[in-house]
Amino acid sequence: MKKLNLKKEFLSVREISEALGVSRYVIYRLLEEGELKGYRLPRKWLVTRESLERFLEKANIRRETIAE
Repeated sequence: MKKLNLKKEFLSVREISEALGVSRYVIYRLLEEGELKGYRLPRKWLVTRESLERFLEKANIRRETIAE
């Protein structure tokens, strides 16, 4: 599992999926279903650090397990 740099304001689906150890498709599904809030650009999604932190808290995932 790759460490995630939570100092960045926006994170990509790839960065989040690698840090959480799940498929990018899982992250895309969370975004499509509104479980994880993000911004859809023409060919990519961006997730704010704040949105990811809220999702992790709601999912009861400790931030220390993924943050640098």
